Amino acid sequence: MDKLINWLNDKKLAIFALIFMAASLFPFFYLSHYVRPAGDDFGFARHTHAAWLDTGSLWEVIKAAFFHVKLFYNSIGGEWFAAFFYSLMPEVFAPYGFWAGPYLIMLCHIAGTFFFLNYFLRKILGMRWEYFALIWSLILIISLQYLPSNNTGVYWFAAGVHYILPHMLFLFALISLSKYIITSEKKYLYYLLLLTFAIGGSNYSHGMLIIIIFTLMIIILAKKNRKILYLILPFLICLIGLFIQLKSPGNVHRFANIGEEFGFDFSNVIKAIFLSLAEAIRNPFNYFSRAPLSIVIVLLLIVFCWIGLLTALKEKKTLISFRYPLLFIILVFLANSAMNLQRIYAVEINGIEDASSGTLVVGYLVFWLSWLSVILYCEGYLITKLLNKKKIILTDEGLYRKYILFPAFILCFALCVFFRSNVKDSFAYQSYVYVKSGAAAEYKWRIAEYMVILLDDDIEEAYLKPINNEQGPLLHWTIVDDESNFVNWAYQVFYRKKLVKISDEDWHWE
Repeated sequence: MDKLINWLNDKKLAIFALIFMAASLFPFFYLSHYVRPAGDDFGFARHTHAAWLDTGSLWEVIKAAFFHVKLFYNSIGGEWFAAFFYSLMPEVFAPYGFWAGPYLIMLCHIAGTFFFLNYFLRKILGMRWEYFALIWSLILIISLQYLPSNNTGVYWFAAGVHYILPHMLFLFALISLSKYIITSEKKYLYYLLLLTFAIGGSNYSHGMLIIIIFTLMIIILAKKNRKILYLILPFLICLIGLFIQLKSPGNVHRFANIGEEFGFDFSNVIKAIFLSLAEAIRNPFNYFSRAPLSIVIVLLLIVFCWIGLLTALKEKKTLISFRYPLLFIILVFLANSAMNLQRIYAVEINGIEDASSGTLVVGYLVFWLSWLSVILYCEGYLITKLLNKKKIILTDEGLYRKYILFPAFILCFALCVFFRSNVKDSFAYQSYVYVKSGAAAEYKWRIAEYMVILLDDDIEEAYLKPINNEQGPLLHWTIVDDESNFVNWAYQVFYRKKLVKISDEDWHWE
């Protein structure tokens, strides 16, 4: 056993974790070549697509994108920054180019998590690269394989721009915030102004989180460093952006069109806050019951974070003192609960049924980063208390690997066997079934039939064969036999047809 433990060192484990993580990402990119735009994607890009077809000028496309922002703000919703990118989905510039959309969304998720964890684990906590690689791989695997909605989190371009792009910008803002606190350099303040401008115009969830974090930093640190008060500027920029979103005429028009009521009331805000706190308490139980294999990830994070912090603290590379674990847990809990506020206010307070599942997706992503931060801070606190004690298992790397890390692997293996049925709920397995069953190939073939008709300028009225709406991990909005349906209209205006509807001919699945 000693030989096995010595051979399977942390660097080899890190390389294995990176390979396994890369393999787990393959299905996401592979299925990107089957996915098609959803109804919103077509509708939001109709003006930019027309500008590209008519002029071939990128400048005209950009002007059309700004026109879409104005139209969107007054008729659909308030996210003015995200609305600009809604209209630039890849199919605008080339037929069958939509695969680039999921690639961009996935890269936003991967890059955001990479730079965020690389900065805080390596630069702030002083961990070696192998522990960063292990932790980054584990977070990516669990945060992607069991997303509350894979199609919303990856394959729906508008949702990706609305939620995943701001999530990346939010993580970059935390990096810039930390660097400004440490150095007080103005360039990081300028970065924060740009990032909070974008986040404030993208979605309420990340905007509220920025407001909470900046408020806490100003309150906690202003006495020690007066330059921290300059954080009021990006704070106000984000707050103004959120207010502009909230006052959008499109909010009222959108919900009026679907028979819902949307209003703002301070007492309802207070109620929503308490409901968000209760939801934050339930979330861990909901996530672990839906994906029991998450327990394995938590155990691995606990053991790897410990040894990574232990080596960093012994080498005196850590920039944090870990003095207030209980306060830190409370603050992280409060910040995490803010991710529920938008959805609860819309659904449970205003009774709106048209709330996007994107709020669940980003709430899940923030949940895992919150858990990781709590694990790191609490373990850092315990390690600093135990370091002065000699010859105990928890502060001796060799003994820890032999009596803690190795048994933890055995326990995790046993849990994987016990919860093996949960593998079928993962995105990778669902993708495998979707492709192996032939459903993916059939969907691609049906779409090719659509495109022959839709791209033919001589056909003004497009009568299309029905496509099964159940497309596994992918998102498909079905065209129906009602030409006034929104999806039919979205196809119609994007491809410049007089009419788009399902053919009246009998059609049987082969």
